[in-house]
Amino acid sequence: MYEKSDILKTKFNKHNIKMIIRGDIYHSKFDIKARNALLNLQRATKDNKFTVVFCAGYSGRDEIISACNRLVENNEKNINEDTINKYLNVTSYPDILFRSGGEQRVSDFLPWDLYYSELYFCKKLLPDINIKDVLICIKEYSKRNRRIGGLNK
Repeated sequence: MYEKSDILKTKFNKHNIKMIIRGDIYHSKFDIKARNALLNLQRATKDNKFTVVFCAGYSGRDEIISACNRLVENNEKNINEDTINKYLNVTSYPDILFRSGGEQRVSDFLPWDLYYSELYFCKKLLPDINIKDVLICIKEYSKRNRRIGGLNK
C-alpha cells in the first residue's frame, strides 16, 4: 500500500476522488507505514468531490454502539437521523457497495449507510481486483433503475 501511495494520491486528485477511512486502523493489522500512507491519502484528498470509503478494522455494529454511547455521554435530547449521522461520521450514503471474494452478504458492513445502496458482487479477492473489474461494476450500475424507495414508473 505505502509503496503506491504517491501514485494513488495523484490518481485520486486527478479524478477528484476523496478517500475517507472508517474503522480502526490503529488497532487493526496495519503497520505504521501503511497507516500513515492511508492517513496521508485521506488528508491529501479531503477536498475532492467523489468519495471512496476505505473500511479497516471496521464493524458496523461497533460503530452504532459507539455512536449511541457518545449520544448518551453528550446528553443528546433530540435524536434524529442527522444527529445519528453526526455521531457515526456519515458523510454520504454509498450509491453502490462493491463486495469482493464471492460473498453475497454485507457482513456487518455499513448497516446504517447501505439502506438505498445498490449491491455488486465480484468473485475475485481484493488483491486481484483491477480497473477492468471496477469498470464492469460501474457499467452494471449504470444499467440499473434506481428507485430510492419509490415505485418504478
